Amino acid sequence: MMPDMLLNQGLDRGLLALFCALLAIAAASDLRSFRIPNRISAALLLLFPLHVLASPTPIDWPMSLAVGGAIFAVGFGIYLLGWAGGGDVKLLAASALWTGPTMVGPQLLSMALAGGVLALAALGVQYARRYAAGGIVGVMVPDTTVAAPKVPYGAAIAVGGIVAILNLLPG
Repeated sequence: MMPDMLLNQGLDRGLLALFCALLAIAAASDLRSFRIPNRISAALLLLFPLHVLASPTPIDWPMSLAVGGAIFAVGFGIYLLGWAGGGDVKLLAASALWTGPTMVGPQLLSMALAGGVLALAALGVQYARRYAAGGIVGVMVPDTTVAAPKVPYGAAIAVGGIVAILNLLPG
C-alpha cells in the first residue's frame, strides 16, 4: 500500500470513530435530558466531506446526499405531525448521509429494533410510576398525574448509525 493510501485509511478510520463517538454523545444527551444538541448534527454534516475525501473506497456522495435529504424531508413531515422531535430528525438525516444508499436500510432496521426496546423500557417505567401498591398487597392504585412516556429516540438513532457504519468497515 502506498503511504498516501495508508494515511487516508487512517484518517477515515479516525473520522468513522468520531462519527460513532458523536452518535454516542447524542444518545447520552437524549437519554439524560431528551435533547440532542444541534452542534452534533452539524458536526456530522461538516465532517462528511472529509470522510468522502479520505475514504479508501469510493463513496457515491450524490446518492448519499439524496438519501440524507430524503430522510430529512420525511422526518420533517413526521416532526410537523408531532411524532418526532426536531433533534431526532436532524440526527437521523445527518447519520443517513454517512451510511448512504448501501447501508441506510440496515441503519433504519437497527434503529427501529433499538427504538422498540426503548419504547418497551419507557412503558415499563411509566407503568411502575403510574401504579403504586395500595393498602392491600397486590392491589394497584392508578396515579393519573403520571404523563405518557417519552422515548429518547436519539439513542435508537445512534444504535442504527453505529451498526451501519461498523458494517461498512473492511474486515
